[in-house]
Parts: sequence; structure tokens; C-alpha cells
Amino acid sequence: MGNKHNGSASCESQVVEILLPGENFDDIKINLQRETLNLQSPNFFLNMCLPHPVNPRVRNWEFKRQVHLTIKADKNVFFIPQLSCTILR
Repeated sequence: MGNKHNGSASCESQVVEILLPGENFDDIKINLQRETLNLQSPNFFLNMCLPHPVNPRVRNWEFKRQVHLTIKADKNVFFIPQLSCTILR
């Protein structure tokens, strides 16, 4: 386990969960930059600043009635809290 512990200082990812009722997977567009997340669909729009820089090339996302996006932290960042976001119409 090395120097890692279960505190937030050892987190390596940010998790963003976005509820998108009535949307289809093919209609969702995500643009992830180092410090911002932009999500667009026919009925929803989200443009948010991330609390910490991330590596936009290293990400994983899935859609099952909501977007679940896991973003890897930039290697130089040590404190990454969990981030949850819900968008309502």
C-alpha cells in the first residue's frame, strides 16, 4: 500500500454523477478539459469548473439513466474530494 491511506489526500480520481432523465446515450456530448467539464444534450447543459486539475485524456464514463464519469487526477495534485452533481430541468 505504500504511502497511501484512506484519507482524501490519497485520492486519485474525481467522480461526477449527473442525472439526465429522458436522454439517450447517443445524444450526450462531453468535453473534458484540464479544469472544466462541459456536458450537452438536447434538454440539458452543464458547464462547470472542476475543483482540481485533471488529466482529460484519462477518463471513464458510462450511462445508465445518469452519467457516471470518473476522472483521473493530474499527477501533481494531492487533494481530490469526491464531486457529485445533479442537474434538474
